[in-house]
Amino acid sequence: MGAEGTTPEPETSAESGIGLPDRGLARRHALRRMAARLIDGEITRADLVADDWWETEVGTAAEQSFVALIPPCDCCIEYTVGLDQQTWAAQLRIAAPP
Repeated sequence: MGAEGTTPEPETSAESGIGLPDRGLARRHALRRMAARLIDGEITRADLVADDWWETEVGTAAEQSFVALIPPCDCCIEYTVGLDQQTWAAQLRIAAPP
């Protein structure tokens, strides 16, 4: 909280003066962009396990379904999905939030 009884001022960009979303909301937007890039074939499985996406706090069932399929590290992909990585990739594409 800011001054007594007030909400804190949102963080703003020094260059543009535009208010910035909080970290959680920004992370959810980045998760959705990553899902779109996955569908478009622009990212690899290593990109999915980068930046601890599996720990992202979600706000929708679609986001939860997608995040639940992301293992914590690249070596866990083999353990988690075994040799059926095509099915796993298809499940990620289906679960990707719009």
